[in-house]
Amino acid sequence: MCKTIKYSFYNNILNLYEKYKTFIHFLIVGFINTGVDFVTFSILFSFFHIDKLICQVFGYSVGIVNSFIMNKIFTFKEKDIECSIVIQSVRFISVNVVSLGISIIALGILNYNLCINVYMSKLIITVIAQGINYFGYKLWVFSSK
Repeated sequence: MCKTIKYSFYNNILNLYEKYKTFIHFLIVGFINTGVDFVTFSILFSFFHIDKLICQVFGYSVGIVNSFIMNKIFTFKEKDIECSIVIQSVRFISVNVVSLGISIIALGILNYNLCINVYMSKLIITVIAQGINYFGYKLWVFSSK
């Protein structure tokens, strides 16, 4: 009886993993990219006293190259020969430009207008930007259609 329950539990976990594998991999890559972005942002803002909006552009940009490579290989395992890497790169950058634009506007609103701490604002907009990125990558950049 116990072995059956234990097997069933692990089987359910494996089924959930298989069902949401792409999203789980995206989250892992996202955490890595968020760390790179946040560290870059913090160094530029705290040590070099660069304006927070410029820091946002640099921090976000540093994560883009890593994000493209990791998402292409690890998350979406894209091997589509018909869609060239140039086309995918342009699509990827387009999604990120939209996401970056929204994040800059949101950072300004949250920090300047609503007086939310810059780091809390950064955290909030990171979640929003990652949602935009996931659906953009999945449906357009690395779509197998």
